[in-house]
Amino acid sequence: MRSAHLILLASASLVNVTSYAAEGANGHAFNLTAQDGDVRDPLTVERPGQLGAMKFYGSAIFDYADGSMARVLRNANGDPITSSHQLDNVMAGTVLAGGSVTDFLRFDLRLPVIFGARGFNVNDPAGQSIGGGLGSLRAAAMIAPVTPSGSGGFGLGIVPWVDLPTATSAKNFGYSGLAGGAKAAATVEAGALTVTGDVGMHFRPKLTGFDNLVGADGLTGGLAVGYALGDTTGFQLEANVDYALLSSDDRAGLPASASNWSESPAEVLFSVRGRTAAGAHWLAGAGTALTAGIGAPKYRIFVGGGFGAVSESTVVVGDRDGDGILDDLDQCPDEAEVFNEYKDDDGCEDALGMLTVEAQDYGQQVPGVDVTITGMGEVRTITTAAEPVPTDGLMPGAYDVRTMDTRYEGNVQIRISPGENHVILEVYSMLPGSIQVQANDESGNAIPGAVVTVAAPGGGSGKEMTVGTGGLGVMEVPPGYYSVFVQADGYGIARQDITIESEQTEEMTFVLSAPKAEVTSKRIEIAEKVFFAVGSANIESRSHGLLDEVANVVMRNADIKSLEIQGHTSSEGGADMNQELSEQRAAAVKRYLVDRGVAEHKLEAKGFGSSDPLVKETTEADRAKNRRVEFVIKKRAR
Repeated sequence: MRSAHLILLASASLVNVTSYAAEGANGHAFNLTAQDGDVRDPLTVERPGQLGAMKFYGSAIFDYADGSMARVLRNANGDPITSSHQLDNVMAGTVLAGGSVTDFLRFDLRLPVIFGARGFNVNDPAGQSIGGGLGSLRAAAMIAPVTPSGSGGFGLGIVPWVDLPTATSAKNFGYSGLAGGAKAAATVEAGALTVTGDVGMHFRPKLTGFDNLVGADGLTGGLAVGYALGDTTGFQLEANVDYALLSSDDRAGLPASASNWSESPAEVLFSVRGRTAAGAHWLAGAGTALTAGIGAPKYRIFVGGGFGAVSESTVVVGDRDGDGILDDLDQCPDEAEVFNEYKDDDGCEDALGMLTVEAQDYGQQVPGVDVTITGMGEVRTITTAAEPVPTDGLMPGAYDVRTMDTRYEGNVQIRISPGENHVILEVYSMLPGSIQVQANDESGNAIPGAVVTVAAPGGGSGKEMTVGTGGLGVMEVPPGYYSVFVQADGYGIARQDITIESEQTEEMTFVLSAPKAEVTSKRIEIAEKVFFAVGSANIESRSHGLLDEVANVVMRNADIKSLEIQGHTSSEGGADMNQELSEQRAAAVKRYLVDRGVAEHKLEAKGFGSSDPLVKETTEADRAKNRRVEFVIKKRAR
């Protein structure tokens, strides 16, 4: 009976997979690569991407495979005539962990865990349930002397691995003995597109089964094409094959026309993966066999996730217009950004504004009128002419246009748009008013040489004068509403707002004190703390003078384009409470400065909680030092 059965098998040339009774065939064979959350990485093709020193990960992937081992019956010509499943309904997971110890060396461990399956053999065509077990534990390394940069490029690497005999081999969950191999891997990144391939040798225990020969050493390799939608999402299409290298002895008795495709599992997979900025990642996908080899299922579905730190700037999406803003963030990917401090992050060709000012007196053009244009952190002074010349380079937004000529009165508010703008400034001939300024110190002594600036509301250059030896100065100005600033060496900046009437003199006395706020290259240094009510964001009145001076400093330094107001707390209380309190206090200071005339677009409030202390806290005095508000200059005019 046994001899007759062997003769029947030989004549039919059964050349694919042994039954589960022949131990050590790896029927699961879902050989995953490192899963650290990099959206460019394929599932089964090794990619020598950016590694990054001391980056670690842990993840788990669950899969279901239908028909992962099939027995193929061939005729005398080597053509397949029928097939049947040998291992089916495999429910499994793979646990992965590892990390990069340097920028070019990573170690990984990958352990398959089988939860259950169904097995068949020639004596059991109905099959039976197989309990769970382990697969072969794989220990691998990625040695990548060449990796792509943050802007793309090439990567080259070598991947050696060893499969330890941890598998429940009687159930065809892994190899019956020690296995291993090595691959050469390469990747090319071009914008959002990544192409990755690997090829190498796979050495494994030779396996003979009742039906045919399986388990020969072989060539292994794969090819993957991926597309990244920014840093957080990517798609992969990949194929892999494990090509068995049968010896002449192995092939003895096989028809000359018989190929060994059924000995060489090949699978195609599609997957999508994503990750968060914090490092959590997920993936899902499906695959199907290209051949009927061991471990290549009729179909496979999988889902998984984990946590891992990947190198920064690992994904660079295309930049079609070459403006340095990636296409997935570029609102105008085919139109290059013009970097002019106006909407520089939207990727669009946002032109600045040009303004032509024409002064008219009852419809008649008036040349030779001195005019200031103030707004959006800009102050320009022009003189009207018979043929007006446009003032260019103005950031779009709201502006005040007024005459600073003592012969006329007139002002108008306009909103400048990108491109050309034109405004008619109606001016009226009238006698000017004047401002008489007395500058004294806190003891009532005159401050000779103090500089008086009369500017449009919100600050700017305006008109200046220097007071005399008695601290007194008089300036003629057109009627209108103004901000008057007084400053002197060794004193803080004082300011008052005033309305000047025609032919009237407004007397103003300024008392200057020691400076409470001074500009340095990177911040506004304050001589006092900003005090708040305990546990709240209510600014105490004793800090109003300090913040008034900070507002004056910002308005008198038009080159300050962006100022970050930073709130800090001590470590008392919970971290969440401190974070919220610091944010509220920074926002309260911002509101105060805006109310005092500072342009809101220049200010940003940010809370740091207790994360950035000045000193280590051991006493209440230390905690008091850490409760503070700082003013950091983030951008100045170029």
